[in-house]
Amino acid sequence: MVSSKNKVKGFTLVELLIVIVVIAILAAISIVAYNGIQQRSRDSAAKSAASQLSTKIEAWNSIKGSYPTDSQVSTDHLVDAKVTEAAIGAELQGKIITGTATPDNEKPVHYKQCNSGTGARITYVQGSGTEHIDRGTGC
Repeated sequence: MVSSKNKVKGFTLVELLIVIVVIAILAAISIVAYNGIQQRSRDSAAKSAASQLSTKIEAWNSIKGSYPTDSQVSTDHLVDAKVTEAAIGAELQGKIITGTATPDNEKPVHYKQCNSGTGARITYVQGSGTEHIDRGTGC
């Protein structure tokens, strides 16, 4: 009796291609999910910064009787001995822009005083668009 022990062990080309296709599909799904998580994280950070700024300008308004000017928000950081709770820290200041610029992922929050200090608008990045918070009147 002659027995054949010359069987070659290994994977066929079709099996290898199936494994490669499955790995590629899983990688594509992971990349899309990761990008979505990053965008949600940026959106959350922008909304949080806008909320913090809103709290600061409301404190300023309650003591001073008007909302801060664009230049006070951008340069003075709302520093005033009478309104310490309105002071904007360096981290929050790094996320705020004023003037005609539009918010983006680098500076996700835009501040604009409205109607000679009776109101203010805070615009922030959300997804591919923007949302805003209005305070006071006139915006």
